[in-house]
Amino acid sequence: MVSKKQKALQRSTGRLEQRQRFLIYVEGDVSESLYLKGVRRDLGRAGPNIEIGGTHGEPLGLVRAAIAQRERERREGNPFSQVWCVFDVEAPQPHGALDEAVTLAGRNRIRCGISNPCFELWLILHLREQYGWLTTDQACDQLMSLACGYDKHGKRFDYDLFREHGETASDRADALHGRFTDPIALRERNPWTSVHQLFRELRQACAA
Repeated sequence: MVSKKQKALQRSTGRLEQRQRFLIYVEGDVSESLYLKGVRRDLGRAGPNIEIGGTHGEPLGLVRAAIAQRERERREGNPFSQVWCVFDVEAPQPHGALDEAVTLAGRNRIRCGISNPCFELWLILHLREQYGWLTTDQACDQLMSLACGYDKHGKRFDYDLFREHGETASDRADALHGRFTDPIALRERNPWTSVHQLFRELRQACAA
């Protein structure tokens, strides 16, 4: 006969096994990781399993690293539910292999959370609207001016000030998407971000 304690353990194990697994590679090794770790803490045990890739750097390298890790995990019988790469366009000089990275990701079913000019735009949208064109340096300076503890040299910030504003930032990102309805090149969409799509996928995985 199975005891009540054993049944409770089996139910608990079943819930854990049903958690979605997200693999997320990020360009920077501070701001993006700090934000995602904050989201992971907020979602808690009811949320998806979020693994942040160990490789950082330019977009093409991130996509290649994500593909390689996904295939290793798949061969070992431990596949990811979703695989993402989070990276910047940069302005005024975009990443050289940006288009190649996006194309490679699409061919391999890797989803991308892209910000133009940079991830700091996504953070700015938590605290206010942004419609004017920005360089990467300008985005960093504007985030510093918002008294959120951000330092563009160390790339750190006070996550607690952003915690309650993810949905607001997502709505503002949707508004930016609405400004670029023509099929113009990604590097021409500024300001623009699709990080909110990742944020919403993480939240929905928690709800599921």
